[in-house]
Amino acid sequence: MSFKKSYYLSLIIVGLVVVSLSLITLIQKDTKQQDQDISQFNKHFKALKTEALSHHKETYNDLHLKIDSLIKDFDHLDIKQKVYQELTELALQKNDSHLLYKYNGLSLNLAKKYKDTIAIGLSHWDYAAFFLKHQKYGDAFKHYQKAQKAFSENRHPYYEAKMWYNMAFIKGRLKEYTESEAFIYKALPYLRDAQKHKQVYRCYTLLSFIYEDLEGLDVAIKYLSFALETIQNKELPYLEAATLNNLGLIYHKKKNFQKALNYFNEALSIDDLKQVKPSLYARLLDNRAYTSFTYGEQKYQSDFEKALEIRKALSNKAGVILSQIHLAEIHWKRKDTTQAIQYAKEAVKRAQDINLKRELLNGLLLLAKFEPHMADQHMNTWKVTHDEIEHKLRKQRHKVAKVQFKTQEIKGEADRLKMHKQLLVLALTLGALLSLTFYLYIRQKNKIKRIKYQRRQEYQLQLKEEEERNRIAADLHDSILGKLFGLRIHWGLLDFKNSLNAENEHRKHLNTLSQLEKDIRDVAHDLKKQNKDIDLASQLENIGRVKSQVGAFDLTYKAQDQEIGKDLTLFIKKHLLAITEEVMQNVIKHAQATHVSIEIKKTKDTIHLIISDDGKGFKTKRRRKGIGLDNMKRRAEQINAKLNIKSKPGKGTTIVIKLKES
Repeated sequence: MSFKKSYYLSLIIVGLVVVSLSLITLIQKDTKQQDQDISQFNKHFKALKTEALSHHKETYNDLHLKIDSLIKDFDHLDIKQKVYQELTELALQKNDSHLLYKYNGLSLNLAKKYKDTIAIGLSHWDYAAFFLKHQKYGDAFKHYQKAQKAFSENRHPYYEAKMWYNMAFIKGRLKEYTESEAFIYKALPYLRDAQKHKQVYRCYTLLSFIYEDLEGLDVAIKYLSFALETIQNKELPYLEAATLNNLGLIYHKKKNFQKALNYFNEALSIDDLKQVKPSLYARLLDNRAYTSFTYGEQKYQSDFEKALEIRKALSNKAGVILSQIHLAEIHWKRKDTTQAIQYAKEAVKRAQDINLKRELLNGLLLLAKFEPHMADQHMNTWKVTHDEIEHKLRKQRHKVAKVQFKTQEIKGEADRLKMHKQLLVLALTLGALLSLTFYLYIRQKNKIKRIKYQRRQEYQLQLKEEEERNRIAADLHDSILGKLFGLRIHWGLLDFKNSLNAENEHRKHLNTLSQLEKDIRDVAHDLKKQNKDIDLASQLENIGRVKSQVGAFDLTYKAQDQEIGKDLTLFIKKHLLAITEEVMQNVIKHAQATHVSIEIKKTKDTIHLIISDDGKGFKTKRRRKGIGLDNMKRRAEQINAKLNIKSKPGKGTTIVIKLKES
């Protein structure tokens, strides 16, 4: 038998090992295939990035088809999601709207399907970045708002704060400075507490631009100083250079040219600025030269040409236009009208080509000044351009306002639905509570009715018992006792003098008859006495004393007041005494106790009867044989009392009876 058991056990173990190895092989095979697919994707994606910088459209499209084919075979959703996000980022870099809508749409749908709020937020963020790049502020604002909501649902405060900043940036571009300020102050507290220095720097920089228009140049300087303090000693020298440039521009506007030059010079002294940030370096050269020129100096005039050359080399079209406008002003100042007009016209043409409205307006103002005979034509063009800018700005503001209004409308509707839901829940809860209260009230009312009915029945029973006792007592006293008395009298008158023995026997029977008469009289009196009230405290003590003599144990009796329980009905008192009798009888029969205590006391409207012994005790959870305990519990229930038994082997027993007096 032992051999068979070992054999079957060995077969089971071998089977489990084979199944486990098969599963491991399948998992490894699946993982290996997945790794190969990812490796292939990375290879094609790297090639795609390279082709994105070239102009080989056919190769670029072929790579996309290969990537799409690989993505379909990906089983892991998180990998597929990451791939979509990487392709979206590439589409943003290439400014490819078709691919951005395609891959970001797939990413967003996948995120919504699996309720991934972070991925939902990132997809909306990518849409917003694309629209912001194309100055579609309404669409950008809408997606930043959706991204913020998604991040807030997932409790990602950093991303949420960045969305507040982006919305503030758009509001600043639309010159809605008050709302822009409000959005910044939603982002700033978290970014500052989290020590996100670059983001805090951007918030202060944006606030400086806002306050420049709202509260003046001095407040703008204050917030630029905050921005500078935030990034100092944080190894962010190029952000520091940009802030110094902004401070220089503010002081230029304040006509404090010397201080402006000091800030430009400080920024230009930062190491490797020309190599690492050539566009910022060119901007600083141009601004320093223009401030020096405005100040009346000739010290940095060559910087204009240097800045222009750097900007041309970088294909920085906006920077080239700004340099040409500054050069036009310088040549006009030098009385070189031809060169001034040439630079101004080139700036205007470039601004028109790349749709730079602000620089176009500045160039047209210069041409109106340089060519008085064509001033009306230039000013008409300026007016048309200015009106176009204002119209576009109003349109963008309207679109953003519409987005906000719809958002508020949706939020309001959601709040209303939430309120209705809360009111419904409250109404249902109140209804349930009222129903429960009504049910408990009816139940309690019925219980009270039952108790009253039971007490009436008990009272009627007591009356009947009392009547029966009175009848028996009357019969004993009036009929039987009278007859016995008459018999005794007649028997006593008989003459037994002739027989001594008969006389003795006669006397003996007379005595017995007299004693019987006395006993019957006592019974009759006792029956009548039982109808009168019982002194509960005295009766309890009497039971204890009698039982202590029978059981040979010491008794301690304590009554809080001799009048205690006087308001209880006779029925209740009898049941309490009967329970006490039963308890004492159990002590004598089972407990082997040397000491018993009986205590009756009252707290508020509750009477406590406590009977304790130091006997051997018992396990209360174990059902004991006999009807004594059941009788006690039944009697307690009949008088609406609570009976609690506490006992442990070797620890004695305590019985507590609690009874409402009213």
